Amino acid sequence: MPHSPMSAVHGIVSRIADMIPGRHRPESEERLADLVEPASHNASGQARTRKSGDADRAKMLAVVSLQRADGSWELDEPFARAIGQPLDTLRVAQVAASSGADDASRAWATALALQWLTANAAAFGDEWRITAMKARQWLDRTLARPVRGRSWTDEATRLLRPSS
Repeated sequence: MPHSPMSAVHGIVSRIADMIPGRHRPESEERLADLVEPASHNASGQARTRKSGDADRAKMLAVVSLQRADGSWELDEPFARAIGQPLDTLRVAQVAASSGADDASRAWATALALQWLTANAAAFGDEWRITAMKARQWLDRTLARPVRGRSWTDEATRLLRPSS
């Protein structure tokens, strides 16, 4: 059955509105969409997938939005929440460094952010690629280095490695 021009317009407007960060469709709007164009089983699965993708994108944006202007991240509670780790765990796991505690803490958080983005937001890589370049440049410039001889990125990978 062909779609009416109004349902096509409604769909386009709805998709555009869904791209606005932080916007959630009201329940009444979802019910209206179901009345205008009943969803098939496949369409409801696609909607769940899109909502899951929206949630993943929101998590990615939460991490990216915490990046400082210089390219680094702070090791603080909002950052820990954004990557889904307890702050105490991140602090305990922080490796000893060859420089001041503040630089080492920021280097550690920056490496964790890069690792989290790589592991959890690869689907949105085009959106955070420049953010990651800036972070890597900051890590290359910082004087803080892990004393074990590994890179910050290697240390972050060891901590955030998925359990097998």
